[in-house]
Amino acid sequence: MRGVRSRMQHQALTRRDLQAVLDATRACSEADNLCGFADAVVGELPRLVGCDVASYDEIELSAGGGFGRTNPLDLYGSDSRRLSESYDVLSAFGDEHPLIPLATSRPELFPLAWSDLRSKAEIHAMNLYDLLYRHTGQEDQLAAVLHGSPEKVVGITVDRDRRGFSARDRAVLEAFARQLEGVRRLVDENERLSGLVTAASIGEPVWRITLLGGYSLSGPSGPLPVEGRSAALVKSLALAGGPVVLDQLFERLWPEAEFAVARKRLRVLLHRLPRGPSPLIVRRGEALQLGPSVSVDAADFEERARRALDAARTGAPEAKRLCEAALAAYRSDLLPEDTYEDWTAARRERLRRRRLALMDALAREAERAGDPTGALLLLADAVETDPLDEARQLRLGWLYAATGRRAAAFGVFEAARRTSANLGLALAPGWRQLLDALRDGGENARS
Repeated sequence: MRGVRSRMQHQALTRRDLQAVLDATRACSEADNLCGFADAVVGELPRLVGCDVASYDEIELSAGGGFGRTNPLDLYGSDSRRLSESYDVLSAFGDEHPLIPLATSRPELFPLAWSDLRSKAEIHAMNLYDLLYRHTGQEDQLAAVLHGSPEKVVGITVDRDRRGFSARDRAVLEAFARQLEGVRRLVDENERLSGLVTAASIGEPVWRITLLGGYSLSGPSGPLPVEGRSAALVKSLALAGGPVVLDQLFERLWPEAEFAVARKRLRVLLHRLPRGPSPLIVRRGEALQLGPSVSVDAADFEERARRALDAARTGAPEAKRLCEAALAAYRSDLLPEDTYEDWTAARRERLRRRRLALMDALAREAERAGDPTGALLLLADAVETDPLDEARQLRLGWLYAATGRRAAAFGVFEAARRTSANLGLALAPGWRQLLDALRDGGENARS
């Protein structure tokens, strides 16, 4: 890969540059969990290095090249359809992300390295650039790896439009990354220890927040009528799963108000919240988060789904039981009353994908157990939920054919054909094989 170096040549940094690096690092060190740390990194980067876009990335390498970002780059603003498209593109072409080749081809560079990752010509040739970045004009990229392993790359990426980076920019980013590596370890360890203390000392939650199927809040005495902006505040913190800075909350609750006015309104809002033996909301500097005795059903579902899918991937004997329990925890879609709110779209889509993954895993378990009817019910439900997943549609068609339901298999094909025609796409070659099997009377159908 062009331009990769294990260490930069030393650049002359002024005292002001170094002080700026230390100040920015100190701002990041005030975060008490990794989500807050990621937000702080992204917030400080443009101040240090003149850039158009900055992101903090956690890229999973172990899960079949999957792509995950702690602080997603919102390229398309608030459009939920565009967010879904960007997720699909990143999942399909995540291996082209500059940090991944660096991690897989040069592991000896870790735990810290930076690079002028690709030339403009190389970036322009990427599918990832063509599908996702071209309209933003992002060509010049600079990155620093904070941590790398065979399972995950953690790093920061800076993109600049129309002109390259100076030697100072490169040196400042390298100095910042060196400082952040130690801060990230401390934040990671503090978060781990905090989780252990909380799990050992809290016991049953005092507050229960429901987001799946609609918002509700229950306290020690039962359901509580928290509505309006108070409900919006609780929902925002429940979705975040960690600290949310006041500026972000003010923008969501009172976008037209001055900062001082919004701060006073927040104080009144917090005073009106219900009280209990443990706080519902706590303050962390210039941020708010839910208290330690609060449970959120969406977070509970995600944790159950993670454990269940891990068990299914490894073939653990308890996989079916865990997947069924996780699927049962998904009552309905996230906050249907806020379907058109920008701040709910990405999380709703993520939860929906977790549910589909559980249904796929259970369908495979049913097929292995010789229960094609159970597998058909799960796959049909999944296809109805996501009619754009052609691979799942094709799998459903083959399963219908294998169980002698030729008319149902033809129906699945017709639905897939209409969808592809509407999108201007060609059908996958597997459909031709399915049609041939159906015309032979289903004798060649495979499950």
